[in-house]
Amino acid sequence: MVARGSAPDPHDYFDIALGTCKAITVQMYAKRKEWPLEGITVTVQRDDSQEKRVSTNWTWY
Repeated sequence: MVARGSAPDPHDYFDIALGTCKAITVQMYAKRKEWPLEGITVTVQRDDSQEKRVSTNWTWY
């Protein structure tokens, strides 16, 4: 159960989107190659140890 007032971190949404994209890509590729596919499992692991670090070295073009 999720505590009231809490929500997933924005990075969690990115991870979900990344995993979903990977699964859809594999599904489309298998269909195109006519490979039998019974299911897909995607695991996304993130090292968030550097997420709070701010980079100030930006180059704009």
